[in-house]
Amino acid sequence: MLTAHLPSGYCLGKINGWRGPVFAAAIVGAVLPDGELLFFYFVDDRAIHHHRYWVHVPFFWAVL
Repeated sequence: MLTAHLPSGYCLGKINGWRGPVFAAAIVGAVLPDGELLFFYFVDDRAIHHHRYWVHVPFFWAVL
């Protein structure tokens, strides 16, 4: 959700003093795990909670 992931990326960037593209990458990277919400609402018909999708696992993003 934007209300949780977006502020975490913002705080991460501010605490580390990042600016410009690195700061923007922190914000975008924080929001990316919830990109599957489009699939959750429009394709899956909310059958499986979106936190159970493989793109919401931190290990996936660490490997990527």
